[in-house]
Amino acid sequence: SELSILVNQFILRRTNVLLSKHLPPKVIQVICCKLTPLQETLYLELVNSKQARRLVKDTDEGQKKKISAVLPLINSMKRLCNHPKLIWESLNEKKK
Repeated sequence: SELSILVNQFILRRTNVLLSKHLPPKVIQVICCKLTPLQETLYLELVNSKQARRLVKDTDEGQKKKISAVLPLINSMKRLCNHPKLIWESLNEKKK
């Protein structure tokens, strides 16, 4: 306890309040664009994958799935939209 009190005096913490004084306001822009043909193909592979079909089937049957089971699929879709190379290797590994 005494050690943590001593150490905390010297630790700099960048809180939102402190940062907001020195940084410009955060600007969020949402830009919609069409997928490339490669992205469309990979998207269809993701949607029709065993994992995606299992998740849809489980929710159709009324079973409650934990959100942690859906997150990897959502993250893969986000990576695909950013750039196909981000998921290209993982898709090729699953095919083998």
